[in-house]
Amino acid sequence: MRAHRLKTYLWVQIQQRYCERNCLPIYIVQKGENNAGAIIMKINIMDGRCRVFSQISASNGHLAWQSWTANKKPVLEKEADEYISKQMEFDPDIWVIEIEDTRGLFEP
Repeated sequence: MRAHRLKTYLWVQIQQRYCERNCLPIYIVQKGENNAGAIIMKINIMDGRCRVFSQISASNGHLAWQSWTANKKPVLEKEADEYISKQMEFDPDIWVIEIEDTRGLFEP
């Protein structure tokens, strides 16, 4: 059974407000399906590396975040962009959000 959740566009708006309040630049790289589009979040460390998280459904039906790499290890931005591009080709309804976070404030 799928848990009730916010529509994706509302969740994105909440994240935008959070980032604005914490002086974190946020960009919507791709706008997906408003009601139930999956989300990929790219946390740009601004040193040529970033962390990438995908929204997944946990075994209990709730949404969770899965790091693209082990231990949330940063990868080169080029590698992350290639991964994200493949995901966008696979799922045109996906949302892609990029957050610039040099201070390590944002944790999905």
